[in-house]
Amino acid sequence: MSIAGILAEDNRDAAELLLNAFAATRSLYDDFVNIRTRGRSIALGLRGRSVSLDELLCEARDGIVMAGTLPSTLRSPDDNFSACNGTAEATQTYLNTVKGAFATLETGYAAILGITSHLIGIRDPLGQRPLFYTRTSSYAALSSSRKVLWALGNDEPQVHPSGVLTQFSGQTVRSHKIRDIKPPPPLTAISFEEASRNLAELVCNSVRSAVEPARRVGVLFSGGLDSSVIASAAKRLGLETHLYSVAFSDVERLFPAETAAHMLELDLDARLVGEEDIEEVLRHTVWAAESADTLQVSVAFPLDVATQAAVEKGETVLLSGSGADELFGGYSRYPQILDRSGEEALTGAMLKDVLKLSEADLLRDGAVGESNRIRLQAPFLNLGLVEFALNLPVEFKVMGARDALRKHILREAARKLDVPAEVVCSPKKAAQYSSGSLKAVRRLAQRRGLRAEEYLGRMLLDVRRDIAEKMRPMSA
Repeated sequence: MSIAGILAEDNRDAAELLLNAFAATRSLYDDFVNIRTRGRSIALGLRGRSVSLDELLCEARDGIVMAGTLPSTLRSPDDNFSACNGTAEATQTYLNTVKGAFATLETGYAAILGITSHLIGIRDPLGQRPLFYTRTSSYAALSSSRKVLWALGNDEPQVHPSGVLTQFSGQTVRSHKIRDIKPPPPLTAISFEEASRNLAELVCNSVRSAVEPARRVGVLFSGGLDSSVIASAAKRLGLETHLYSVAFSDVERLFPAETAAHMLELDLDARLVGEEDIEEVLRHTVWAAESADTLQVSVAFPLDVATQAAVEKGETVLLSGSGADELFGGYSRYPQILDRSGEEALTGAMLKDVLKLSEADLLRDGAVGESNRIRLQAPFLNLGLVEFALNLPVEFKVMGARDALRKHILREAARKLDVPAEVVCSPKKAAQYSSGSLKAVRRLAQRRGLRAEEYLGRMLLDVRRDIAEKMRPMSA
């Protein structure tokens, strides 16, 4: 689901600009486009699958238009809307209402609003949902998809900052902080046992919040700890749970996922991409991920295939284990930081890594989810769970320089969620390695005598040209 908004100047028609831009975001899974306007200068819209309509588009009283993930207090117009009569004071009062409403949300969101002569963009504090913007002399535009802004002629859209409300009006741009993620003081009075019980409960609550109101869910599944925790929580909640896994060329790479799915007694859709199909699939991935970065594309490669499989099976929500390594100490460099610089340094490094997710990983995952018209959610990044995890003592996560397993508190929570012991004790292996996607990308580049980054860059340019040519005679 892609959302977008345009504030046009010089008497340009914002709705016409938006329709033309949406033409470049076509997907095999699209079945509708919906645009609302406020006069000629402001247009908001969304494009996607009606069956996955987690995004809301509505026009409130007094000409306020909204698109995106909206707090319940903004979905039902009340006196806050009727009070907005177009004056500067009333507009500011309404903006304060908007900021307060979004500050209470715990899950990821991106939203765009149009009011009087203002275009407003909002993104959650962890950047779970993508949002980009561009500003020219004749218009301001916001979108959850880079492709929409590419279609408007801007090759390098800016990433909207996390936890911020941005207000465009004429040539003026103002930013307002909504909510920060700050490390609270460590929970020194909590036991490991109590913390693991609380964590297991928080994971279940986060999965429930991510899925509602659906009763069926898909899980991106590697067979490792993080995805098994999410899958077990979904099963415990009574959700109809389906697992999705992908490998390239080598069928043995699917064995860990197949083994873990069997132990969890959950259905697994395992896809093997054969050597003859890899390059064509990769062309779709670089377009979906909106990137030519080798590491980002290698991670997006199995994600793209899995999300398409999930859509084909009728999923509207797909869960990932993103954020678990940053929150619970999963990376191999964390024990070295602890040994070399101490607990405070490790706490700072982990917080920094959590905040950096919004700059690359979550943009990548969000782009792939949007391109395939499925709601991709990361339950570990529910704000309540994040704050709890950041609050835990370091020794609950990492136990020194020789700690090969790490993430001990999450492993204990996994036991309480009935994750099989073999999975609980399994070491971490990154998706690009476990699926074979990085090797596949490098192999294709080597055949053409190119570095992987150069190969992917050329591919992305080629795909963009092809899409532009196909879209030229079409209307949204």
